[in-house]
Amino acid sequence: MKKLRLTIIICFLCALSAMAQVNPKAGYIITNEGDTVHGTIDYRSDTRNSRTCDFKADGTESFRSYSPGEIAAYRLLEGGAYYVSRAMSIEGETKTVFAEYLLQGGMSLYHHKENRIDYYCLVDADGRTANIRETHDMQLATDERREAQRQKLAEAGQLFGRSPETLEELWKMGEVTPAKLTAIVNRYNRQHYGDNGRSTEFGKSSDGATRLITRLRIEAGMGLLSMDPTPHKENKKELDLSGTAPLVGIGVDIVAPRLSQSLVFQAMASFSPNKATGDNTFVSKKEAEVKFNDLALNLGAMYRFTPEGRLSPLVRAGVALDYLFGYETDNWEGYFGNSGMDQHHSTASFGFYGGAGADMAVGKHRLSLTANYVYRNFGHYSMKAPMFTICLGWVF
Repeated sequence: MKKLRLTIIICFLCALSAMAQVNPKAGYIITNEGDTVHGTIDYRSDTRNSRTCDFKADGTESFRSYSPGEIAAYRLLEGGAYYVSRAMSIEGETKTVFAEYLLQGGMSLYHHKENRIDYYCLVDADGRTANIRETHDMQLATDERREAQRQKLAEAGQLFGRSPETLEELWKMGEVTPAKLTAIVNRYNRQHYGDNGRSTEFGKSSDGATRLITRLRIEAGMGLLSMDPTPHKENKKELDLSGTAPLVGIGVDIVAPRLSQSLVFQAMASFSPNKATGDNTFVSKKEAEVKFNDLALNLGAMYRFTPEGRLSPLVRAGVALDYLFGYETDNWEGYFGNSGMDQHHSTASFGFYGGAGADMAVGKHRLSLTANYVYRNFGHYSMKAPMFTICLGWVF
């Protein structure tokens, strides 16, 4: 037991030491005075990248957070993603963000994502601009979809008016994505600007498209459990036990933002001392009691419905692997023989869990509150011990 506790503490301390750099990438910032400063960028999801740049200059010890407008731009090395401070039209309002610079040329292209809506800004050689707003609403009827497409591309159509080929490509494009729009604008630049409008495409880094972001999660909560131990062959009466189980856990949240910002893969190890009591009707006027420790490993996934929002409802589910040890029983005559549970025998359970709740952004971190149902069935004793838990979580 002491070795187990020591292992958990060491793992926790190692995770804490890595918290400051969630996804460090070599890169640089460009100051408003035009100076380039090299260092390390904490590269997160598209949404966070548009709001802040966490940067540590070479030779310094700590990260500093920059908001849009405080620096001119930042970029990852080796042809990585490029973000610039730029005013964008967001739902009719002008907002300064770190816009992703997709293409520079006779016609330049910028991209920003907020609340699951993609915003694109096109700027031609004369400084004229056009905005495209993509809501990804593909459930509209055919006529409604055509009208939405017409409204979406109205400004861009005026900017590309001298190129019927480009207008046709835009119309046939359907759902607007960064890759599709970048390819169309690239072809337009080659056809209408030649060498004077030669395009420079700023793609994401090769590992950025498939990278996984791992974040430390800790949880604590309280569980309400019930148990239905199997009676001894001479006893036909059921024994219903109930009790409480405080729990603490440590694990990781794994996100692939290019795949989905809503889907989070989770792995968590938790420790929970369980205690349950109930009337032993086989032995008159005696209360049966059981205590045991539960070391659990939960593997599953969580889905956040509004990952870009400050507050997001969520659901989660997965498999639960439980290892029970350290039994103490009292007044169990008539169940599992006359001595109760074998205190020298450990047992394992393979079950499942599911839950729902919400999480909230708190600075760089997230605070979550979930209600969960955990199904446990300990085969060695033919005993079911489901548990309902309320957990408070903190994601670093």
